[in-house]
Amino acid sequence: MTVSVTRCGYNVLYVNKEGHHDRQVAEEKASLKKERQREKEEYEYIFTREKEQRKNALEDELHALAKEIADKRGDFDHSVQERTAALDLREEAVAAREKDIDALRKEVDGFPKRLETAVQSALADATKQLTRDFESEKALMQARFDGEKNVLTGKIEALEKMVGSQEAQIRDLSKKSEQAYEKVQDIANKAVSASRRESYAPPSSRSGIPVRDEDQG
Repeated sequence: MTVSVTRCGYNVLYVNKEGHHDRQVAEEKASLKKERQREKEEYEYIFTREKEQRKNALEDELHALAKEIADKRGDFDHSVQERTAALDLREEAVAAREKDIDALRKEVDGFPKRLETAVQSALADATKQLTRDFESEKALMQARFDGEKNVLTGKIEALEKMVGSQEAQIRDLSKKSEQAYEKVQDIANKAVSASRRESYAPPSSRSGIPVRDEDQG
């Protein structure tokens, strides 16, 4: 809109650009908002995808460790069963030996008392030795299993700590992203406000045409 005004011999033209400028500012603001929204959505998509990938990788590793522990435990149980079966066989052999000794005792019932004492001592010694051997082997296998279990448990705890640390980093990145987005929005709003103030400056400062005061005429 153009307005012609004659004041004290001067024809001053005022060009009203407020309507056009407001539309332009609104369009720029809407475009900036749309661009920021698109950038935010793209960042959130990438962030979510990376988070899921890290989570899946950690879960796979935890499952692998759990399976390794289960396999170790199965091997240990199987080995204990084998050792127990071997001990049972030895005990059966001892029982068979006892029967043989009893039979021999009946046959040599007239032998001196010393023979009976020697047989009982040999039997007791053999039983004690077999028991000591089994307990020693069992303790050794248990200590070996406990050591491997502690190592695997340590790995799991380290991974859990890593998961907690990465979750803290993810929360920190999310917070920084929100702060950066708010800062960009604030800068954009300030830029729009500054542009609006410049568009509302007095006519003399915009057009550069001198205006005479009627009182001086």
